[in-house]
Amino acid sequence: MVTIEEAKEILLGLGLDSRYCNDRSARTLIALANVTVDQSWEEATKEPFTIHKIIAQISEILEHQYAENSRETIRKESLNPMRERGVVVKNEDDPSRATNSPASNYRLSEEALEIIRMYGNGVDMSNLRYDGTDILEPQIDFRNNAAIFRTRY
Repeated sequence: MVTIEEAKEILLGLGLDSRYCNDRSARTLIALANVTVDQSWEEATKEPFTIHKIIAQISEILEHQYAENSRETIRKESLNPMRERGVVVKNEDDPSRATNSPASNYRLSEEALEIIRMYGNGVDMSNLRYDGTDILEPQIDFRNNAAIFRTRY
């Protein structure tokens, strides 16, 4: 079962500063992962979402309403910190697209998606150290249920 508290823990594990690990960012992560509260993090996907679609997902999945004028707050205070840490990719289909374009979109990065899906396997995120830039190889230490990450190259 996906919760806002779990999403906050994942964001911390992915290296976001604690000031960005709030309810709004947690809801944004859940929407980007495209999972419902009845699903597991293992079912997360990396489908691209516009800001408008993120707000609609939050409303539908979490029954939390954001006004349309919240787009800029979500972009600046949730998505930008996630993008800076390598958690989300912006406009992968057209990197030259303007930020204020209605088609501007965000999706989870491959590395972040892999880590988020591991959370669904009961991995303890408190031991996670993700630097947001290196491609990391996850290995699970089953003795203490912790994720250990090593660079692949």
